[in-house]
Amino acid sequence: MKLWHKIFLGIFLTAFFVVILYGCFQIYENHKDNLRREQERSLGEMELLAAAIDNAEEIFGGILPGLQWYGKYYEDKGIYFSFYKKEECIYQSLEGIEPEIYASMLDVKNNQRKLRITKADHRYYIMTAGRRNSEEVLFYLRDITAVYEDRKSQIWYLSVWLGIFLAVTALVALLISKALTRPLKKLEQSAGRVNEGNYEIFCAQGTDEIGRLGAAFNSMARAVEEREENLREEADRKQQFIEAMTHEINTPLTSILGYAQLLKTANCTRQQQIKALENIESEARRIQQMYQKLMQLHKIRAEGWKAEPVKLRDLEADLRQDLDQLFAKQQVRVEFQWERQTVNSDYLLLYILLSNLLRNAALYSDRGGRVRVCAENCEDGFVLRVQDWGRGIPAEAVERVTEPFYRVDKSRSRQTGGSGIGLYLCRQIVEQLGGWLEIHSAEEKGTTVTARFPRNVTALIQPGNTAEESSS
Repeated sequence: MKLWHKIFLGIFLTAFFVVILYGCFQIYENHKDNLRREQERSLGEMELLAAAIDNAEEIFGGILPGLQWYGKYYEDKGIYFSFYKKEECIYQSLEGIEPEIYASMLDVKNNQRKLRITKADHRYYIMTAGRRNSEEVLFYLRDITAVYEDRKSQIWYLSVWLGIFLAVTALVALLISKALTRPLKKLEQSAGRVNEGNYEIFCAQGTDEIGRLGAAFNSMARAVEEREENLREEADRKQQFIEAMTHEINTPLTSILGYAQLLKTANCTRQQQIKALENIESEARRIQQMYQKLMQLHKIRAEGWKAEPVKLRDLEADLRQDLDQLFAKQQVRVEFQWERQTVNSDYLLLYILLSNLLRNAALYSDRGGRVRVCAENCEDGFVLRVQDWGRGIPAEAVERVTEPFYRVDKSRSRQTGGSGIGLYLCRQIVEQLGGWLEIHSAEEKGTTVTARFPRNVTALIQPGNTAEESSS
């Protein structure tokens, strides 16, 4: 059963039972009051009649002639008499009353009255019995059919008015139920459109429960749309990543296969063999480096990060130990500038971030160049910055260098062993830590990569008392 059916039936049945119960109660009370008045009237007239019959007995020389005279006089007024002596009927002005009814009232006592309502020939009578002495009982009967006719008339009028009232009530209940459920119907239609993938919906809002439900549904639809859009974008990014990775892996594999086939030829010189083996080793290292960075990326996404106190001096020492050979080979001087400080973050993620940024800066700097790493407090959090004065990045490529497997100069990337996902990995790390990455670069002037971390994410930096600078 639909909700509007339930509301309609609830209103209609409630109105029906309230009206019918109230109407029946009023009819019952009116009928009871009418009967009480008739009883009081009968008792009063019984007293007057008894006194009149006593006088008539003296006037007519006996009670029977007086009863006959009064019987004829009152018959047209719906009043009748019966007289019993020694439990035998002496006079009866109304026929049709069963003797058993009279017999049931003959036990009335002196100075008392006994009343009863009876029915004869489809008419109603109120009977009043009064004892005159030990042998005689006088019965007074009044026609009260009008009282019952009045009740029947009231019932008929109640039925007519009840029908009219219920018709109006049904119409009002229908309009109310439809009005109350109209927003729910719209919600149902909106849910159907959402199910079909159409999120361009708007449900009426208000301060009542249905209005708040509509507002909640609007919010839910927007959230579902945003989530679906995010999932779609994520799926597109994954697809692009897989396609790019497939291409990037296929390139060195093709090169390896080519050099392997060259080695298989019988007329290959010793110099060609050495060159082929060096290229095979270079491409294999490139695949290995790509694998290592992909595993790092997977670990970041799978395990997340755990905040812990990270001493930047310890981080610097580890970076120097692992990258000094590269710095020496490229003849690049690296400077670390920061206050003695500790930051709440993830040590491993910060290490991977800085090692990738430093590796890129060293590889794309000229010999004798300089790279600077600094950590700064800022108004809204903490900043890590890696700056070089190398070749720089073309303006049109700055926005794309954090895309997976994107290279500004593919030939140089192969020479330096770049995997194409270093800056992409850096961006993922910074976003995982709740920050964002900024890249500013100009060709032949250098590049500055800034990682900004909000204070409420990385917690407070604890500055030291002095500033230090070290270089290599």
